[in-house]
Amino acid sequence: MSESYNEEETVLTEEESEVLPEPEAVAQPTSKDDTYVEPVVDPTRKPDLTEQRDNRCIPLAQDILQAIGNLRTHYIGNIQKGDDEAITHYANFVSEQIIPLLRQYDIRLNEVNYVFALIKQCIALTQERIELGLETLQDKADAYLWKVDDVGDVTFSQLMLVIKEANSKAESNPQDTSYNTEESVDNTEEK
Repeated sequence: MSESYNEEETVLTEEESEVLPEPEAVAQPTSKDDTYVEPVVDPTRKPDLTEQRDNRCIPLAQDILQAIGNLRTHYIGNIQKGDDEAITHYANFVSEQIIPLLRQYDIRLNEVNYVFALIKQCIALTQERIELGLETLQDKADAYLWKVDDVGDVTFSQLMLVIKEANSKAESNPQDTSYNTEESVDNTEEK
């Protein structure tokens, strides 16, 4: 016997309706024509502390990242610990641009590390996507050069043939070091 769902027959008992959760927000009309309805938040709902922290910290992290990006000069690369010019440059940057942002957003002192973790996360995700994209392009180029659909389809025989060709070119032109291969590969081929 199969039961079909009939909306009209579905009636909740008083006990069943008490088990249902209360809605978090109830829409209340704010004008006669009912064009705008502002939700009323349930006062018994506990605040989401993570959401509150993110609401304070994410905009600040975005502004700091933008300020760093807008710097005309970046002392990156080979900076020595006592590099006075770089130290002065970043000290001025922090006092002129970052400290005012910290004051503006008025975050908690224990949230500063979180803000910079968000900035690092943004940079790490960007780097990851770039590296993944380059890896995909490299795989496609390698597959094209090997005349296969996927680089993983290259056989060991094909690989050894290319290495043998590279070794031959290296022997015929010892000044060109671009063809040098490891001795262990040569020994493997001869066996």
